[in-house]
Amino acid sequence: MKLDLHEAFQNPGHEFSPIPFWFWNDQLTNEEIKRQIHEMDEKGVNGFVLHPRIGIPKDIGYLTDAFMGYVKVAVQEAKKLGMSVILYDEAMYPSGSAKGMVVKRNPSFASRGLQVIELPCEVEKEHTIDLTEEDRLIAVFAAEKVAENELEPDSIQELEPHEQTVRFDAPQGDGRWVILAFIETNSGGNIRGIHFGEDDGEEHAPPSADLLNPEAVKAYIDLTHERYYDALQDEFGQTVIAMFTDEPDIVGRNAKEGIKPWTGGSFAWYEQYGGKKSDLPALWYDVGIETASIRKRYEQAVYQRLSTVYYEPLSRWCEEHGIALTGHPAESDDIGLLDHFQIPGQDVVWRWVAPEDNKGITGRHSTAGKCSADAARHRGRRRNADEVLVFVARRWMGSFPW
Repeated sequence: MKLDLHEAFQNPGHEFSPIPFWFWNDQLTNEEIKRQIHEMDEKGVNGFVLHPRIGIPKDIGYLTDAFMGYVKVAVQEAKKLGMSVILYDEAMYPSGSAKGMVVKRNPSFASRGLQVIELPCEVEKEHTIDLTEEDRLIAVFAAEKVAENELEPDSIQELEPHEQTVRFDAPQGDGRWVILAFIETNSGGNIRGIHFGEDDGEEHAPPSADLLNPEAVKAYIDLTHERYYDALQDEFGQTVIAMFTDEPDIVGRNAKEGIKPWTGGSFAWYEQYGGKKSDLPALWYDVGIETASIRKRYEQAVYQRLSTVYYEPLSRWCEEHGIALTGHPAESDDIGLLDHFQIPGQDVVWRWVAPEDNKGITGRHSTAGKCSADAARHRGRRRNADEVLVFVARRWMGSFPW
């Protein structure tokens, strides 16, 4: 029997139900959870993403027995009504930290980054590079600085530091010679938590984790995914259909100014992806005609590392446990990373695609919805799923011809 496409659009099955983000952002009770699930069902909403947000009381800790008790109630009630549940892999967002528990398990799993410290080059003087306990000195260069953000390419030379000191006697020149120390350090980034006092800029905002570190990602899966599976394994692949990962941020929110993604305490990881130590100055300074290609090489290395270390293990875990990986990467046009999603998605942010100034039809953000649709089509996925958070904009964005 051929599918009547017109009839399918007029009366779509439960599979094509809108699946809202169901924000848990207040006191939780079994009665209120059941009431809201029934209200969704009565209005033709046949599934939900269970999304913890800021507002949950502190006595209901993330992934504790108390929290998981409410999750079980929600999943069992959804099962009775034939609804689908998508679990959310973080306490608010962005994903990858398990509300700071990854870093709590091992402080070295905090998100890392590379920064450059510029020292004036003084003749006949040893220069000390100040490092904290968490810092790792990756490389040191001397160069002639010909403008605020520009180096003379032929002047750049690597120096060999002795512990934390380095000496370089600058030759005569028209520019100003500097010593550039490239230091890996904690990024200082955070995620948004689920209790008051854990939001951006607040004292208890959970620290972000190092998503380029395989051991940190392994800890994240163990803390989050395995915890959900232990509690709900009978419903995986049945009522529970997917796990949502949300715009992972390598250095975290509110990271130190100017910091760039890095990991491993050495240069080895970058070399694995074709990087060169001599690339480092070009990440911050104009070094001539090679600048753009060097920065592109670095961006591709970070992209490939994130794909291999974060997305691939999450995808494999979901597949092995009978559910789909869904959600979306951090950028609107990250179609390559969607290779790992069984249900590719994107974040159609209303302010990026609103009607004014032709935002919805021009620029990189205008392609977000098509990005996920094409990812599904090219990879033979049955469906895609786009996140649309603002209800007043839903009709306009939902009817946009992706």
